[in-house]
Amino acid sequence: MTKLENSGSEGREQAAVGALKKPERTLALFQRTPEGALLRSSSLTVVSFLIHILFLLFVDPSNYPYIPKETIFVISAIPLCLAVVFLILSVYFFIKIENHSILHIAFLLIAFSFGSMSLQGLLGLGLHYVKLELQNW
Repeated sequence: MTKLENSGSEGREQAAVGALKKPERTLALFQRTPEGALLRSSSLTVVSFLIHILFLLFVDPSNYPYIPKETIFVISAIPLCLAVVFLILSVYFFIKIENHSILHIAFLLIAFSFGSMSLQGLLGLGLHYVKLELQNW
């Protein structure tokens, strides 16, 4: 036979079992809070800039004659663009934090320093291409 309706105690029992479940614990790095997002975005700003520098150090244009030097510069600009995006995200998440601690300010300063170097790198790359166009004109 099938039950036509649930008794009231079954619903209370299911609610009590659901209330006893423990919340999942996550690492502090992966929390979805503005503090965690600030940490991630500022660290990704640093990593993106360092990837750009390492790419320029390891990819010597003289070792790869079949790849033009300008192509290598454009490829190395991709991490710089990502670093600028992560800098903007760092500022956004810093603004979202209600109580700023000295650690949050340190993360923002680190993001500013590496983000500004990324902006300078993008401006230098842009000036390089403007200079090339003026020489060819």
